Amino acid sequence: MSKIANIQVMRGFAALAVTFFHIAGTQRKEGFDTWIFFPFRNWGSWGVDLFFIISGYVMAVSLVKNSQSSTRFLLKRFIRIYPLYFFLTVLFCLISIITPKLFSSFSLEFDWFMASLTMTSGVLGFGEPILGQGWTLEFEALFYILIAVVIYFKQSKRLELLTSLFLLGLCLFGVNTIILEFSFGMLLAKFRRDVQKLHRYRLIIIWFGIMTLLMQLIHGVDTLPRFVSFGIPCLLVFLGCILITPARSKVLLYLGEISYSIYLIQFFIIPACFKFFKESTQSEFVGDIRGVSAVLLIIGTSHLTHKFIEVRCACFLKRVFKLN
Repeated sequence: MSKIANIQVMRGFAALAVTFFHIAGTQRKEGFDTWIFFPFRNWGSWGVDLFFIISGYVMAVSLVKNSQSSTRFLLKRFIRIYPLYFFLTVLFCLISIITPKLFSSFSLEFDWFMASLTMTSGVLGFGEPILGQGWTLEFEALFYILIAVVIYFKQSKRLELLTSLFLLGLCLFGVNTIILEFSFGMLLAKFRRDVQKLHRYRLIIIWFGIMTLLMQLIHGVDTLPRFVSFGIPCLLVFLGCILITPARSKVLLYLGEISYSIYLIQFFIIPACFKFFKESTQSEFVGDIRGVSAVLLIIGTSHLTHKFIEVRCACFLKRVFKLN
């Protein structure tokens, strides 16, 4: 139970870190920084790295406990991540068509739209999908496909090793090395019984991971690959957190539950807050007020999208595909 609860809390923190990162980036585009969000301008993206490690760990553990066919696995993952992504992508495109003046710098192309919906924007050379954060979901989808291939060939006992080798092979062919962070989580799951022996050092491991992340905030290590500079510190934090006492805070646990909505819905909320609540003085205080307001609005909206889109679509599609 402790692992599940603490993983949920880490999801929440990861989603908020990315939110702060995007708010800080938007503030910089406005021509100023603020006290609260400035530190996250080049730093908060570690939330993505933590998400990838969590995903690798959870996939490996869940598949060991519940063996399933490759088709069933892909359907369940599709139901988990695609409905909200599809809804928000289509919604953004509809808004841009209805009110083009609000999106003067956005040009909708059919090929890009289809690539975004099929999560192939990066492969087809479009760069990021229409819903910006979707670039990470494209890597998630790739990860799921590799797992499905391993399951299909009845190699589940070697799941962690074979999937990690596939990921490494893709990196050798030029794919972003951030995908190696899925391997971090999977291999940690593979040796989780041995990892339990580190229980007495759990707080030291967390402290060292956090300090390593903070060192990048202060000094930066742009020369290192991301899976080293952010991936390894996040792995240490994750490792320590699955060894500590279970989190009991209902607020933190709920933030983890709606973390996927938080991660995606910010694509709408942050630009809106800075577009419709502009401040000519560009003061740090007003900028922070707008940023904090954006965070609260994102959390509130995420509660609704999670309840009425994520949960309801999942229940409906599970009935359709008879996955209950």
